[in-house]
Amino acid sequence: MKEVKVRPDWPLWEKAIEEELEVLRGAGTWELVNAPEGANIVGSKWVFWAKKDAAGNVVRYKAQLVTQGFSQVPGIDYFDTFAPVTWLASIRTVLAFAAANNLETGQIDTKGAYLNGELTEKETIFIKQAPGYAIAVPDGAVLVCKL
Repeated sequence: MKEVKVRPDWPLWEKAIEEELEVLRGAGTWELVNAPEGANIVGSKWVFWAKKDAAGNVVRYKAQLVTQGFSQVPGIDYFDTFAPVTWLASIRTVLAFAAANNLETGQIDTKGAYLNGELTEKETIFIKQAPGYAIAVPDGAVLVCKL
């Protein structure tokens, strides 16, 4: 965050951060609560990247708030992990079908697609607020995001 704030294109990065926060808020990703005593508070940080076109020109600035999952405790903060991926054979089948039937294919980029996870009652996860965008309270209590 320190590095990106001193760049001449900081306003574009700041806009990307605001867009990310809006998606997270809109999805009801968390609620701000007082940090429970003894709870494992998972860190968070910003990851930045610029999407470029074929000529190498920046077409979009992207910011993503990520958790520092390495500090999570198996069996307490989470119970299982998975990453849904497409099998290469499935992609080939769809493309072969499209080619055989003279169909057009395309692609889309879905904002916030990773926000569709459902936590069980046993999975209570607390993360630190977004660096540089933490909401403070007058009494000095530390607020965290309960996912």
